[in-house]
Amino acid sequence: MMKTSLRCILAGFASCTILYASASPLQPKAVDELTGHELSAQYYAYPYTDSPAPALTPAPDGYEPFHIEHYGRHGSRWLIDQRDYEYPVAELEKAERNGYLTPLGKETLELLRDIAAKEQGRREELTDMGALQHQLIGERMVRNFPQVFAPGSTVNAKSTIVIRCILSMVNELNSINKLAPGVKVLADASNADMRYMNFDDTTGVKIRKAAKKKELKKFQAKYPEKGVFLTRLITNPEFIRDSIDNSRVERRLWRVLSNMQSHIGMPWLTDRVFSREEQHGQWMRSNANWFVEAGNSKLDELMVGAAAFNRWKSGQWGSTLFDVIKAPSQYACYNSATGGTWARKTPTERVVESAKQVISGEFAIPANIIFQAQFVQGPLFMTISPHYYCYKTGQTLADTDVFGRTALTAEQLQARAAQLDGAGASSDAINSSGGASLSVGDAI
Repeated sequence: MMKTSLRCILAGFASCTILYASASPLQPKAVDELTGHELSAQYYAYPYTDSPAPALTPAPDGYEPFHIEHYGRHGSRWLIDQRDYEYPVAELEKAERNGYLTPLGKETLELLRDIAAKEQGRREELTDMGALQHQLIGERMVRNFPQVFAPGSTVNAKSTIVIRCILSMVNELNSINKLAPGVKVLADASNADMRYMNFDDTTGVKIRKAAKKKELKKFQAKYPEKGVFLTRLITNPEFIRDSIDNSRVERRLWRVLSNMQSHIGMPWLTDRVFSREEQHGQWMRSNANWFVEAGNSKLDELMVGAAAFNRWKSGQWGSTLFDVIKAPSQYACYNSATGGTWARKTPTERVVESAKQVISGEFAIPANIIFQAQFVQGPLFMTISPHYYCYKTGQTLADTDVFGRTALTAEQLQARAAQLDGAGASSDAINSSGGASLSVGDAI
């Protein structure tokens, strides 16, 4: 008899939000429909502690669950930077000493002092809300899929070595054990697993650091922190102008107040202290930072296309680009045989632009770069998180592209991608491997 099982992995990353996978997709909201809690960006706490989780899609007739793979994040946590708690208190205390605090200012300062005192020694750690989130995830797993947790089943859980992740795992396992005492639980947190659970992408870090220094600052400047919220906390405009350092206050106060939802029973003052416009500005600034950290880039878009184009020219995956994309066990995001849905999606203008630029030869890479995956498959040419671009072991890197031109280096390709972003495609015709003219539309 086959034993059912659960594998659970808790990894440590920067945000305190946890996402629970559901087969029933959530519908996105328009920006003007977002609540203050949701505008808190990465501080928006996992919502299914006081509201029902999305309904699950029923299994097809004749099928029943037998195995779960759960990849989760740590629960809500205390903020990382202790100065987020200290600076707003110090600045508002200046106004308090001079008798300039409004009633809301006094209420805010009282809350800030309370949370700062409770935070002592708990920087980055799991909060009570974070523990509850994982308890409920474990409980829902057992209640929704009792077959997986039949007596004799195995739960194999791993965590990174970060304490908030270990405690998240423990809280989830405790809930499972409470409702399914007959399961066998294996739990571990070891440096041996950190190489894949919290991968240190040094190349990606350099790329992101450069982007933050230049492009992120430029974007965030569109949403300046004007300090208008201070007029709701302090009565004297001249004192605000001359004595309050808003560069130390606005963003940090927004973080602390937004993160109050990470604690059970704490007051919610964000909507009273900050206007809708100010909350939206912080939300946009924060979203831009996360896009630089983990969003798709023009360079990666072009590299994916160029690697696929090289595969087509190599003839190893078929005679057309469609053969390459639809090859079994290759592009799972597209291949419907493995559950992909991209074949039915409408591409964005930038995606179409990138496809044309690759097919027309405006962007090309060394001819033998044919491996692109989220893991290393051979000698490494370039890393663009989360992808690794490689060529076959035993080969040397090709010095020409598939068009016979001198191949560009990784640094030159980065510069080329920046040039092509938004530039359109200069040509709508290319040459096929047989020399016949082929329109870009046909090739796509």
